[in-house]
Order: sequence, then C-alpha cells, then structure tokens
Amino acid sequence: MRWSQPEGQSLIDQLSNEHMTFMGGIELKATDSQSFGGLSSIMVNKEGTVLTAISDYSMRKNIPLNQRSKVFNIKLAYNEDGSLKRAEVKGVTSIVDHTGIRLQGELESIARMGDKLYGSLDNGRNRADTIWMLKEQENGNLKLADPLFISDFPTEYNREGIEAMTEMGDGNLWLIHERLPEKTEGSIRYSWNINPITGVVTNHTYHSHLEEVKGACMLEGGGYIVLEKTYYRNNGINRIALFNVNNDDLESDIIKGKLLIDVESKYLDNFEGLTSFKKDDTNYLLVISDNNGDWNLDQNGKTRQKTLLLLFKVTQSKN
Repeated sequence: MRWSQPEGQSLIDQLSNEHMTFMGGIELKATDSQSFGGLSSIMVNKEGTVLTAISDYSMRKNIPLNQRSKVFNIKLAYNEDGSLKRAEVKGVTSIVDHTGIRLQGELESIARMGDKLYGSLDNGRNRADTIWMLKEQENGNLKLADPLFISDFPTEYNREGIEAMTEMGDGNLWLIHERLPEKTEGSIRYSWNINPITGVVTNHTYHSHLEEVKGACMLEGGGYIVLEKTYYRNNGINRIALFNVNNDDLESDIIKGKLLIDVESKYLDNFEGLTSFKKDDTNYLLVISDNNGDWNLDQNGKTRQKTLLLLFKVTQSKN
C-alpha cells in the first residue's frame, strides 16, 4: 500500500498527487503565554475559518500537571487561490473534568455531532478509554459532562488509546483504536460505532497500514478520511498516510481504507489531528502536528519539533 515517491521529488511535490493537492502549510508559533504543548485533536467550522485545537499533553515541562489541557481558538485566513495564508490564535481556555478540576492533558480526540461535542480520554493511567459529552461553560472552558462508553480492551492494550473519532452523519460516532503495544505496521485495530442517544455499541475491526491510527474525519457528501502515522526512531523520519473509507467499506468484517497519499520525511513532524470542511463543492483537509510538549530539545534548549498546520484539497477520494 506504500505510495511510490519519484526519486528526487521534493517534499512539497510529494504532498500532492492525483488524489490530493497540497494547499500550503503554516508553522504555529508558540509564546510564553500560549505554549501549545501538543495539539493532537482539531475540528473546524463549516466555513473552514475557525479552528478548535486541543492540547493533549499541554504546556511546558516546568508547568504543573494540573495546569495542562488547553483549548485554542484559531482564526484561519486563505489566499485568493484557496491556499492557507494565516492562522492566528484568538482565545485560549481549558478543559476540566466533571468536578471542575483541570485535566492533565488526556483528551486525545474530539468530534461534533449536531449541537453536541464529544471527546475521548486516553488510558495512560491504566484505565479504559472513556468517551465523554463535553459542555461549554460560561467562561469558555470545556467540561466533561456525561460518560458514554468505556472500551473493553484486553490487558495488553491498556496503555494504548483512542485518538481517531468522528461523527458518521447517522447519529453514530466512529472510533478506532490507536495502536498495538508492539507498534506493528499493517495490523488489526479495534473499532466501534457508538450511538450516544441509544447507547448501542457496534464492534468492528480496522486494518491499519502504519503503526498508529491518529485521526479520522467525515467528508461532507459521504466517505471518511483516516490519518495514520509511523515514526522510525532509527533515522528520525516520520511517515504519514491518509486513507479514504467509503460507506460500503464500513459494511465489511474488516474495514480497510484506500490509500490517498503516503509520504515520509524528517520535516513532517508528529501529525495527529485531522478535520475537514467543504467549500465550492470541494472537500478540504486540515492536518496538525503535535510537538509533544516541547520534550525533544536541541543543544540550545529549543524544541526540535514544530506545530505545523497543513491544508489539502481532496481532488479524488476513491469512492
């Protein structure tokens, strides 16, 4: 399933093919008051102009754990040709649990369905993943309101989480388990459809091609996009791939997406967040990278990883 990259082709050229067109990227610059700390989950409004980004790790190492979990409201601007022009942080709030205590950077995925917002907490502290309904408070904070689902992972999965969640357009949420403990490429993941109203949970399996399933989003007009990633520690290269899953694929015993793009580079960073919007009858994707809370510093104390926001136009989704 690996996309063949022509020899000598630049990274920018590799980000476009017959299925996808790269429409520009921006490095989001952190400040002392707005340290991103790992933006692993994003969603955009229907017009593609307002991006909500959530940090899972959140803030720098010298910031106490109880000050983590931030929600960034980011205004996006585009050039006349539709390419990404500017991204500006307009507001920062926090995520708190049902008792009002700030989360410790645990929210890995978000999805909006109608007027309801849902989030997935990972299981980093030996507890099962939990899907919560989120409510916006008067001060702008997001608060965990009602738990919806606790995944029934085997013991060996307890340290891995759910980072891919999207609405399905039929009243259900679609969730995909992130990875195997041994980080194996080309293997089966747990997958679920969850109806938040009825409580009905349908179990599936998803065949991943890379080590980690990092994000998912629904395309307006039908179909889904899934983001997968592998980090090769021996040479510092990140590999990202986007797959199209259509409605018929969801009826299979094993859900397997169709490859749209597969690129690897030292400059791609740690992409984890995925969302989409439609403009002029064309679907667009926004993909964001998680800088892991500035943990990977160079000899000057500056982060090696960046917070990058990329825009793609879906020219053919392989339905």
